[in-house]
Amino acid sequence: MPLIKAKGGQVVNASIGVIGFGLIAMLLLPWLGGFIDLPQTYAGLAAVLGVGNGSQAMYAAYESGYEAGRYALWFDVGRHVIMPAGFLYVFIVMFLRKLRRRNDPEVRATQGIDRFPLWLGVFVFAWILACLHLFKEPAHHAVFNMVQWDFSLAAAALGLSLSFRDITGAGIRGFIVTALVGVLRIILVLAAIVLGIKTGLLPF
Repeated sequence: MPLIKAKGGQVVNASIGVIGFGLIAMLLLPWLGGFIDLPQTYAGLAAVLGVGNGSQAMYAAYESGYEAGRYALWFDVGRHVIMPAGFLYVFIVMFLRKLRRRNDPEVRATQGIDRFPLWLGVFVFAWILACLHLFKEPAHHAVFNMVQWDFSLAAAALGLSLSFRDITGAGIRGFIVTALVGVLRIILVLAAIVLGIKTGLLPF
């Protein structure tokens, strides 16, 4: 939110759009997978790649079958490893852009950050440790619960600080864009998986 200078209402509206479309994707993806006779292994992969919300992705996978859900649990680990790398990449690109165009008033992302933040370095270090499974029992459960608690507090604080008008100000356009992009992503994911199976790139 502060990185791209988004307003609180826009963030909540976007979150509603993603979760709302996820409800559609939970039913659409298993139906499309069954229609093209997608193997259970790749039904799990399609659920993880095609549905934005993790819990909804798990539902879509298990709706396709038990084996699809079991494989989705493994594929979802990969998504959780890659996703922070995507956030970090966006920050670095915007930060370098701001450094190159210091005097451009149109470049506002990462404004006020003059050096690579210490908190982000700590995040990257902890993320690498987590990827290497160096947080053992029960530490990794405590860390996970703390993350859930932090996100819950942040979401509650954001929601309570906004009026209904702020949230609905963007209208239904955000949901329409989310739905169009989401359907396109599901179609492309399924097409890539089918192509990989047909060409032998993906084992069957």
